[in-house]
Amino acid sequence: MLIVAAAVFIAAASTAVGQQAAASEPEFLRISYDDAGEPLALQSVIARYRLDNSSDSTINVDLVGALHIADRGYFADLNKRFKKYDSVLYELIAESGTRVPAGGPDNPGALSSTQGAITNVLGLSFQLEEIDYQATNFVHADMSPEQVAESMTERNESLYQYFWKIFFFATREYAKDPLRTRDIDLLAAFFAPDQQRALKIELAKELVNVDDVTQTLEGPDGSTLISGRNQKAFDVLAKRIDAGDRRIAVFFGAGHLSDMHRRLVDDFGFQPLAESWLDAWALGNQ
Repeated sequence: MLIVAAAVFIAAASTAVGQQAAASEPEFLRISYDDAGEPLALQSVIARYRLDNSSDSTINVDLVGALHIADRGYFADLNKRFKKYDSVLYELIAESGTRVPAGGPDNPGALSSTQGAITNVLGLSFQLEEIDYQATNFVHADMSPEQVAESMTERNESLYQYFWKIFFFATREYAKDPLRTRDIDLLAAFFAPDQQRALKIELAKELVNVDDVTQTLEGPDGSTLISGRNQKAFDVLAKRIDAGDRRIAVFFGAGHLSDMHRRLVDDFGFQPLAESWLDAWALGNQ
C-alpha cells in the first residue's frame, strides 16, 4: 500500500474550508473528520507566502499542493483560482515550454496510464485531463527528460535505487505494524459494501504521510526527483519575479512542498502568511 501511495505522488466538492495563520512549516495534506471521527475529505493546501521587498511592491507566492488524481470539482476550482495569478508555475518532466493539450496528452506514457487506471478504480479524475494547461499565465517550470537523466548521472542515482529506497521504507513501516492491521484494513476495503469509498479512505491515510516517503528518497544529499526539480522550479520563479510578476502560484505535487517551503523562507526571505484548504477527495458518506 505504501508503495502504491508513493507512486501516486511521485509519478505524480472543491470548497475552501477555512483559513488560518501558517505554522513555521505547514502541513500540505490532511484528512478532515466530522465530530464522530468519520473521515470527510482528503484536503490539499494552498500555502501563501509574502515578501515585502525594498520597492513599493509586495510579492505573494502560493504553494499549491497538486494531487494528480482527485475529484473533478477540485480541479475545476483550481482552474478558477489560477486565473487570478500573474503566473502559474507547473510541474511536468518534458521539454522546456511544453504545454499539455486540452483533455490531456494523446500518449500519456506508462506512469500516467497507471494513474489513469487508479482514477477509474477510485472514481476520481486525472490532473492532466482536467487542468487548463493552455491558460496564458501557465509557465512550465520543470526539468526535461534529458536534464533529469543528466542530474541522476551526476548524483549517481538510478530508478533501481529509488525503488529499493521505497521498498525498504515500506518494510520498516510494516515492521511497526506486526499485527498487519493495515493489510486487514485494505482487505476489508475490497469487500466493503461501499468499496470505492473504503479504498479511498485507506489510500488517503497513506498519502498524508507523503513527507516520510520523500524524505526517504531525498536522503542527506537530496535527489533529482525532489530537490533537483525544485531547484529548476525556483530558477524559473526567480525569473518571473524579475520579470515583474507579483502574484505567483507554484503548482507541484505535495511531496515537493516541504523542500519548497524551506527554499522560500531560507533562500528567498518569504514569510508564511496563511493556509487555505481544499477538499480534493470526498470521503464522507454520499
